[in-house]
Amino acid sequence: MIEYRKGNLFLDCTPPAVLVHGCNAQGVMGSGFAKQFKEVFPEAYHKYLNQFNLQLGQVISMEYGDLTVCSAITQKFYGRDKTIRYVDYWAVQQSLLKVATLAKDRPIYMPFIGGGLANGDRTILATICEEVFENSTAYVYTLD
Repeated sequence: MIEYRKGNLFLDCTPPAVLVHGCNAQGVMGSGFAKQFKEVFPEAYHKYLNQFNLQLGQVISMEYGDLTVCSAITQKFYGRDKTIRYVDYWAVQQSLLKVATLAKDRPIYMPFIGGGLANGDRTILATICEEVFENSTAYVYTLD
């Protein structure tokens, strides 16, 4: 089950839970939700930063008590060109499948991965999320 929400994901996410966000394979969290994630979870950012050879579909997780935070590698590169789709749909699907397994019965909180600065088609991304989280509880946060 997916519920789309507006609001502050960081304030709404109450453990036990899993918080996941999409990021690039370049080791950069400089804008968008990733920048906020880096500021709230600096240890998780450093774990992501210290990975070698980041691969699409990979999930880097870290435990904060009853909260698991995950950096899902959903795009190879990043940029500001609105004509380029940076998100990789296969990588979104593969990483979210891993997150669903990791979450077990815990709720999953996430921004609309790939639907912002990565220029993904929100209809395609929503379909991926609905298929992956068919048997999970997921809260997807949108900015608009």
